[in-house]
Amino acid sequence: MERNTKGKFIMSLLLSLLLLAATLAGTYLYRSVSVPFHTWYYVMAIAGCGVIFILGAYKFRISEKAAFKAGVTAYVVSIFGAMVISLLFSGGFWADFYTFMVNIAFYCALAGLGLLISGDMRVSALTALIPTYVFNLISFIVYCFRGTSLAPTDIYAFGTAMNVVAQYDFHMRYQIVTATIVAIVFIMIAVKFPIRAKSRPIATRLAAVGAIALSVAFIASVNLSYYDVSVFDQYDANLRYGSAFSFYVNTTKMGLEKRDSYDPAALNALLESYGEPTETTEDKPNIIVVMNESFADLRVIDDFQTNEDYMPYFRTLSENTVKGQLMVTPFGGNTCNTEYEFLTGMNTALLRPNSTPYVQMIFNNIPYSLTSHLKSMGYYTTAFHPYYSNGWNRTIVYDYIGFDKFISYENMFEYSEHPDRMRNYVSDKGDYDTILNYLYSEDNTAAPDFIFNITMQNHGGYTYEKFKNIIKLENMKGTYPLAEQYLSLIKHSDSALEYFLDELKKFDEPTVVVFFGDHQPKVEEDFFDELYGTPQAELDPSDKTRKYYVPFVIWANYDIEEQEGINTSPCFLSGLLMDKIGLPKSRVQMYLDDLQTGVRQLNSLGYYDTDGVFHSPLEGEELIRYYNLQYAILTNEDLDYDFEYQGK
Repeated sequence: MERNTKGKFIMSLLLSLLLLAATLAGTYLYRSVSVPFHTWYYVMAIAGCGVIFILGAYKFRISEKAAFKAGVTAYVVSIFGAMVISLLFSGGFWADFYTFMVNIAFYCALAGLGLLISGDMRVSALTALIPTYVFNLISFIVYCFRGTSLAPTDIYAFGTAMNVVAQYDFHMRYQIVTATIVAIVFIMIAVKFPIRAKSRPIATRLAAVGAIALSVAFIASVNLSYYDVSVFDQYDANLRYGSAFSFYVNTTKMGLEKRDSYDPAALNALLESYGEPTETTEDKPNIIVVMNESFADLRVIDDFQTNEDYMPYFRTLSENTVKGQLMVTPFGGNTCNTEYEFLTGMNTALLRPNSTPYVQMIFNNIPYSLTSHLKSMGYYTTAFHPYYSNGWNRTIVYDYIGFDKFISYENMFEYSEHPDRMRNYVSDKGDYDTILNYLYSEDNTAAPDFIFNITMQNHGGYTYEKFKNIIKLENMKGTYPLAEQYLSLIKHSDSALEYFLDELKKFDEPTVVVFFGDHQPKVEEDFFDELYGTPQAELDPSDKTRKYYVPFVIWANYDIEEQEGINTSPCFLSGLLMDKIGLPKSRVQMYLDDLQTGVRQLNSLGYYDTDGVFHSPLEGEELIRYYNLQYAILTNEDLDYDFEYQGK
């Protein structure tokens, strides 16, 4: 071994020192050195920095025979190195040897593909290492932002993610630093010790085809029914089954599945049994639905103290109101799924894991949506979102659901030239001012309005430095700045809601507001652990449901029957609305009334029956029928309906 050229020596020294500095300064390892696995991350990172320096700074003089053996060893190490990288990002690996080898087969297939294309063993090794590192890095960053790792359906939502990613303040994590250092080590080994063999392009590529074929055959032989890979907690799935294998399993579960029990004739007969639709002559109030981004009362998990109440108005709101809790499916993201469930009456919990119908499944008109139902009764239907219109494919989906008009960030300034802003978003007050201006505008029709509004103020990324946190946590063991910024935003939301309803009290038309959150926020996991009093991984599914509760209220500027303490889900909320304001229901809403005689709330964790007993998993004849109805509505292939009027 001898020293490399002066330039390479200096570059190697600088690179290793830079990575060492990142290890020491930017990974928060000192907060967790009592945890053995974190300590090993620290040790591996420091050791890796030394190896990087040695590999880059020195030349290795070995015989041709030894070089060949070193090359073979380096190539094999590269394949297993890809697995090591995925393990570092996933936080470990709890599965058996067979599952371990299934993941290795994916990396062998990647290496075989690189060899087939290039005919170079060194390129082959890098083809296994570099894509694996990039994939797992992206997956981990998604986990840091959202609370669950990358899933196949996120590919469809790439545009939406790009719209909001700039609003997040990302902090380096020790997993990224250590995995990056280890990846560099394996890449340098593959480059430093290539397999040097005689050029045999045909034989090389035949070997590559054989490696790919064997790897694919092995993967295809796996009985996927034995693996409960749930993207409801994708990070845990990666930990148990490896990131490559769990992503593959979830890829096989994408899309709609037509079940053997699917019977369109029976579904049509079921819907027709609710009678012929009849017109209503009653006055129809304006309906404004506000799905407030990340609005939640985290005390639903357990009580905690703050310097002041963060939603005093909402708690005391009681006159002409119906209040309760929704159990939703998403957490920390996937707003469109709560939106889909409310507008259609269907439920993503019954679809394949992590499905997002807005981007995967809606390619036709949606029969019996709340929007088309109200439209058939003479309502003018408007969607409003003070952010970019292309998020979650809304520009297309809203046509299929039945909206007449879509106001988004691109055209909202017709009704609000300088809307109030908070952080980098239109604030709730700015949002409500736009709605009020629209209601009073000259181009608003004489027909009653149905306005569906999705706010943006409280969107994730709770690290905005210029924002003043007015809510402070008290008497907690940990410090949680993300939670404090989130709760401060909720305080502003609460004040804005008071302003909005006060303004609507002055409005001379009967108006109803339906207000609810779409999901709970992604703040510190340690904050949730402290509220639960135990690590969340140890919780039963029924205890985990507390992370999926958001409050709702139905309010009117005229007298309606008041009620509190209702526990339901977004798919049932529109039916409750129709009951409270005296409008006829669609046939689907009437079917959902019957479903609620046995199912009170449901999401992907399971469901509560009317006695409050939790059931997991989702199963039973009625839920199978509900899924089949959802399949028919999403495909729009077999249902008989009248788009002119759907209701009774």
